[in-house]
Formats: sequence, structure tokens, C-alpha cells
Amino acid sequence: MTTQRSTAAGEPHGPHGPHEPHGPHGPDFATVDGLTESLSAVLPALEDFLRFEGPDPATRRSAWSAVLDQPLPRAGLGREQTLELLRDQVVSNGLRVGHPGFSGWVTTAPTTIGAVADLVQAIASPQKWWATPANLVDAVAMRWLIELLGFPPSFVGTFTSGGSTANLIGIGAARQAAGERLGLRPSLDGLAGLPAPRVYASTETHHVVGRALGVLGMGRRNLRSIATEADGRIDLDLLQRALDEDAAAGCTPIAIVGCAGDVNTGVVDPLPELSRIARERGTWLHVDGAYGGFGVLDPRIRDLYGDVATYDSFAVDPHKWLAAPVGTGAVIVRDEGVLGRAFTIETGDYDRERIVTPGTGDTTSPFDELGHGTPDWGWTSRRLPAASRSGRSSPRSAPTACAPAWRDTSTARAGSPIAHGQATSWSCSASPSSRSAASATGRPERRTRRTWTP
Repeated sequence: MTTQRSTAAGEPHGPHGPHEPHGPHGPDFATVDGLTESLSAVLPALEDFLRFEGPDPATRRSAWSAVLDQPLPRAGLGREQTLELLRDQVVSNGLRVGHPGFSGWVTTAPTTIGAVADLVQAIASPQKWWATPANLVDAVAMRWLIELLGFPPSFVGTFTSGGSTANLIGIGAARQAAGERLGLRPSLDGLAGLPAPRVYASTETHHVVGRALGVLGMGRRNLRSIATEADGRIDLDLLQRALDEDAAAGCTPIAIVGCAGDVNTGVVDPLPELSRIARERGTWLHVDGAYGGFGVLDPRIRDLYGDVATYDSFAVDPHKWLAAPVGTGAVIVRDEGVLGRAFTIETGDYDRERIVTPGTGDTTSPFDELGHGTPDWGWTSRRLPAASRSGRSSPRSAPTACAPAWRDTSTARAGSPIAHGQATSWSCSASPSSRSAASATGRPERRTRRTWTP
């Protein structure tokens, strides 16, 4: 199908000539009715796509890119021709991540229920706010995720658009904790008084960790990259040496980052030893499990992860191993107070308080569909096979927006945003993704006072 968006005179055209007007003002450009009819127009194509028959559409890029890559139109195509584009160009040329033979990376295709739930939240909960059932669903999902991964119920978490934002939030909380140890408030006052902040990670750590330092104002150059040993894991002796050198130079240790499954080989850093070093040094341990975090569920490699209760923060991607829709990352944090103060929303005179039930999405759906029970988690080993003593797994295993959260304002804890004159509510950093969920604390039934902005 060849579609010309507009003529030289600016008249909209489609594959069969000029549009016929659908109403008193011309083509039906945007509507909120006819959902069943519109879905029916693309559902057969989606069913065909899921059969993964015929040649790989990736080889046809030059054909569909020429149709889709058009200048900004002066007039829209209307509903019918937009649906044709979706059906004939987008769906039919989709990426076959769900094919049984696909091995490009660890990301999986969403299950049917997850895809349906994604549509449901897009229509019925377009704004992540306290008034919708979807908010509570996300709160429950986060509580389930924390329990599934073995964290104590006192840990809290938030859904994100992916591992990049999850790592950003975890390191942002680490920055806040480091500042507070020095009597500072980095999220409120900036980095003044926080000399030469340092984050320590292996050379195999994903580049989003360095980018997080840039976004958080600490600077990518302050990521101290530590070489790995022959087995691909961070060299602990070199890490200790770097910590000693920076301490002597007056630098501020922000966090040690452990890798729970690196991108290239699936190697898991010696997390128990990193946890011990972090405790001895009085610094934060952040674990990047975006690629291999769910390997903790496989009893054959469970020991590689150590005691997750010793982590300070943990990034993980349900949209990789749990077959949730893309844009479903998560970060789990030990200290709710530090996380809240790191991402506080400042209040104004126009703010008011309401009684709300906290929570926010649709991400329980994979759990609802698959359950937890007592499964054989051997399927995780197909993503992160049983590792050798060195922690290396096979090369085959190698493979981002938060809505407002809530805070209890019934008691002003020492060092809390209330005591600092800050907001009593908080949210994590913004992201282009509209499907990510709000913060959840694992206590969705508790009714809480929050300050909110209309």
C-alpha cells in the first residue's frame, strides 16, 4: 500500500484518492467511539502475526519505512486509513520477539493477557492517579513482586518504564542517603558540600549507570570503573583499592553497583562479597538486575545473588522475563524514607489534603495469568543457565515514568520531608512512557493522608 499524506495543495489523499468527509467538519480525524469496530480491523492481522509464518518482515524495511516516514501532514488521514496503516504496515512488519527461535536478546513478547491489560489501562486509566482501580492493581503487583523476589515486606518499590529509569531511581536514592550521612539534602539543595561523588561498578556494567550519574548531576566521570577478573566479574581487590584511594583523597562514596547478569555474557558479580564491602564501608549497594535479576528464582544459581535483604536497591525488568508489556521496569528499595526524600514534590499554598487509598496499572496480569505457586523455575535457566563457580553463565543467556506516589503524613519522622518543610508526597522522575505505574509500598489497604496538586 502506498499512501500519500497530502498533495501540493494540501488536500489529504489516501491509497484510493481524496478522503470522503465523515462529518460536518470533514474527515473523522480523532474519535473515542467505535472501539470494537476499530479493534476488529486490526485483530486478524495481529493473530496472523503471532503465527510467525512466512519470511522475516525485517528484510522488508525499505518498503514499509518509505510508507511510514512522511512529512508532517497538513490534514490527517482519518480513522479508517490510519487503521489500514497499522494493519498493513506496522503489524505485518512487526518484530518477531515472541518467535520460539528468536534469540536476539532477553526481552520477551507480552502474553495475550498482558497485552489486553495494557489496552485496558490505556483506555480506562489514562491518568495514573489515586482514584482508579488501576492504581491499586499496581500497588498489589509491586507487593507481589517484592515477595516473589524474596525481599522483606519492609522494602518498597515503584514501577518504571524500564531498567534505565529503575537504575536512575536507585542511584538517586543512594545519592540522597550519602548526602544525609553528611547532614545534607541533595535533592533539595543540590550537590554543594558533597565533594567528588563516586559510584563504583565493573567495566561490564551497563552504560545506563554512567548516564544516571550525568542526569543526577554527579557527572559521568565520577563513575569509577573497576576491571574484571578473568571470569568477567568485578575484581574485588581493585575495588577495595579504589575505595581506599578515594577515601584518602576526600571523595564521597555514593554507591557500589553490582551486576546481576551483564548484557554480554550474563555474568553475575560476587554480590554477597559486594554486600559485605558496602556494609563495612558504610555505603549503598545498588544491584542492576535488569537483565538477569529474575535468575534469583532458579535454585540452581540462587546462591550467586546472596541475601537480597542486604541490598539497598535493586533494578529489575518484568518486561524481559515475565512477558509483561514493554515499558514495565521496577526498582525496589530498602528505605522508603530515603526514596521519598530523594524524589519529593515540593508543595505550594494551593495544595490540599485528601484521604486516599494508595497505589496505581495493569501489571498484576502476568501473575494473575501464570500464578506463583510452586513452579519449576527451570525456565529461568534458559535465560540465565546454571553458572559455574566463577559466576559465568553461557553466552546464550546474555541478553522507563512514574505517577505520583504516596507518603504517610500522620507522623513526621526525623529527617522526613515534613521535618524539612518539604512536601508530604513524592514521585519518581518523569519518563516518556505513559504505561508505567506509580509508586507502591506494599501496603495498599492502608488509608493515608497525602498532599496533592489538582
